[in-house]
Amino acid sequence: MSSQANNQERSTPLRRGKACLNCRHLKIKCDDVKPICGPCRRMPKADPCEFNDSLSRTQELEHTVFRLQSQLNG
Repeated sequence: MSSQANNQERSTPLRRGKACLNCRHLKIKCDDVKPICGPCRRMPKADPCEFNDSLSRTQELEHTVFRLQSQLNG
């Protein structure tokens, strides 16, 4: 297969920071389909698919700490 054919088969990458929180945490490719992305739809996981487009990195980390603490206190 030629390199030109390989380039046409690849999907366009998401802009930095556009992946959902689960995909970002697991470091897997997110397809950015809302309300539930493809990888989250396939994973039997308790965490909901969340997109935080408007949060800063600090706010995102605080949200993650709060979510994890609530899971521990459970």
